[in-house]
Amino acid sequence: MKISRREAISPVIATIIIIAVTIAISLAVAAWLMGLWSGFVGGPKITASLVKISYNSDEETISADVNFINTGTAADRISSPTAVTLRIGGKTYTCGSIAPTDATIKPTPPDNPTQLTFTFTDIDINPVGYTATIEIRLMSGNTIVLTGSVISV
Repeated sequence: MKISRREAISPVIATIIIIAVTIAISLAVAAWLMGLWSGFVGGPKITASLVKISYNSDEETISADVNFINTGTAADRISSPTAVTLRIGGKTYTCGSIAPTDATIKPTPPDNPTQLTFTFTDIDINPVGYTATIEIRLMSGNTIVLTGSVISV
């Protein structure tokens, strides 16, 4: 009977390989956990509720009052009035102004919402009684969509 003699890898090289694999797995797990952690803790967490959408026939404008609650750890903002649109009666209107002009939504307790008023001008239909959809795009990349009925002022 013939016994073959093969040599295995050196114990030093085996130890180095095991340490390298352990470090690679540890880094991958740490990166994964950090991604989960930042998703749970960091950044803005904004909810919005529509207070009212009202039409002023004398000025041909629609005003939408919206309450924002940010329970996150960072502020978010609406970059400009053009980041807000209104769809009603098959037409889309771009917001003309936001009040107050600093449209920053800071972290606040739920019982103290930030209220913003969006004004849309040159409304060429009588939208009273129609359902309107407001789309608000935030700097964080999030979009808030609210729907409500238009009332007369």
